[in-house]
Parts: sequence; structure tokens; C-alpha cells
Amino acid sequence: MKNLAYQYCYLYKYEIPIPEGAKTITLPNDKDIYLFAMTAATTPVDAITPLQALFDNFDGNPSFNLRKKD
Repeated sequence: MKNLAYQYCYLYKYEIPIPEGAKTITLPNDKDIYLFAMTAATTPVDAITPLQALFDNFDGNPSFNLRKKD
């Protein structure tokens, strides 16, 4: 695996029903898909929210002027 720092990506949240008594979960073997996190919960997927924003929010930041190149 190579260092992918500062690469843009899309994050998706999926609910995968697991049959009662299942002992393992097998995911597709795809080199272009990275599993970021996985959680087992009894809470419906719509009730789960991230701890902090998944995007930059610059509201309330002081404004600034860019220099023009002469």
C-alpha cells in the first residue's frame, strides 16, 4: 500500500443486515475499495452520526486578502 495522504475520497455509510448467529462477514476483494471503518450496532444506520464534520467549514473565520502578482 502506498502513502495516500491528501488524496480526495468519497465516504459512504451503508447498513448491511447480518443474519442472527453469523460468525463472520466476507467483503468483496477489490483493490480500489478501502474499508475506512466498520461498526456492529443495533441502532438503525440513520441514527448514527460522525463525531465531527467530514468536511471543512470556514464559517466564522476571519476574511483575508490574497496578494496579486505584479
